[in-house]
Amino acid sequence: MNRVVQRYQLRKRLKEISNLFIVLVIVWFVGGTLTILSQWAFSAEIHNSIYDYLQYYWIVFIEVTSGFDVGEEVKILNNISMAITVVMLIAGMVIGGLVSGEIIAIILNASKKAGFIPEAPSNFKFIDPIIIYGINEHIHGIISSLRNLDGIYRDILVIDKEADTVHIIDESVYVNVWHIKVNTAKKNYLKEIFSNNLSRELQYSSTNRLFKKSLKSCRVIILPDQTKENDAFTDPDTIQKAMEIETFKRDIYTIVELYSDDVKKYLHQKNIEEWLNISDYSTRLIAQSALRPGLTTVFNEIMGGGSKGDIDDFNEMVGSIENIRLSLIPEQLSNQSYKEISKKLYSQYESPYTLIGFCKYLSKEEKGKDLLRNPDYYYQVNPPSIEKQDQFIKNHDSRSVRFNSQTILNKGHDNDLLIFLSSKDINLNHFT
Repeated sequence: MNRVVQRYQLRKRLKEISNLFIVLVIVWFVGGTLTILSQWAFSAEIHNSIYDYLQYYWIVFIEVTSGFDVGEEVKILNNISMAITVVMLIAGMVIGGLVSGEIIAIILNASKKAGFIPEAPSNFKFIDPIIIYGINEHIHGIISSLRNLDGIYRDILVIDKEADTVHIIDESVYVNVWHIKVNTAKKNYLKEIFSNNLSRELQYSSTNRLFKKSLKSCRVIILPDQTKENDAFTDPDTIQKAMEIETFKRDIYTIVELYSDDVKKYLHQKNIEEWLNISDYSTRLIAQSALRPGLTTVFNEIMGGGSKGDIDDFNEMVGSIENIRLSLIPEQLSNQSYKEISKKLYSQYESPYTLIGFCKYLSKEEKGKDLLRNPDYYYQVNPPSIEKQDQFIKNHDSRSVRFNSQTILNKGHDNDLLIFLSSKDINLNHFT
């Protein structure tokens, strides 16, 4: 996408320059014609032939293109023609300055702003980008993790009043990362960005090809403002931003980072899809690591945080990390139980992956009392047998075993997904 955007920017700049040249030609022709008419009407006696009048087109051309007069020849102009000459000189300086500015902009865009993520082109339609709204100490880690998990081709847009100050930590990671600097004092600035920069061609998104019943125009990560002096106002401000986005863009998937767990109780019945507290997860992991040495390494690998090691090429590194991946279920495996599908997959493939569960699409009728947040999928990891499921529900009131290994997938539709641990995406279309 990076090259596409760069070509778009170049075409846009060249179009603006060509428009300025058209204006220049129009100004030259009108100025020359008016000068000729003025000289013919008020100073006809000093001209011997029609060629004497045509020289004024050349005089005006010099004035418009250079911003300077033509010396001695100015003396033959009458007062009205002199006034036209002054206007032409001013027009020449203005148009020349605009053309120079566009050329400089092309040069700057080509070299980019050294050390900082480049500005996103206005009105360019991004297809299902990851939008990071806000800046704090976690932004670089989030961008790096997105690249580890998803590669470098999905666009990432950073939106903030200081978005142009985000440094490029690693050029191989920050490919297709753009900034949009906003004026928070401007009314409806967010609505304008989402209207101008998001494509409606949702079907071309790789994520939307998986979650077909929950098409999204983008994924928005909302980070709390780290500059607020009073932490008590940080989370309410973050939640307000999320709710504002959800009100004018219903096909957006929102993920909110919170500083405190105390506000979670206020988020139920809201349209916000995901919320999490990073410090809460980190404290749990620290405690788990103390009780189970080495667990941090396991968690890090599963979440796509493997070390580069001796791998120099970033794309090669992404393809070597084993993490959680999803796959559509082909027609040949549809309308079968998870247990049956698992047996067939392991009998045919040499296990370059580990099947760990499935995503079950639920219609409104199937949800029952469970109000799933968007998307309408239930993640069932390590589905138990029917007997074990009954025990979990009866003895532990477990809510994490809604489905079991005998659950039929893709029954009457093709929206369910399989969950794998794998170093690469799984394509089951070739299953026989």
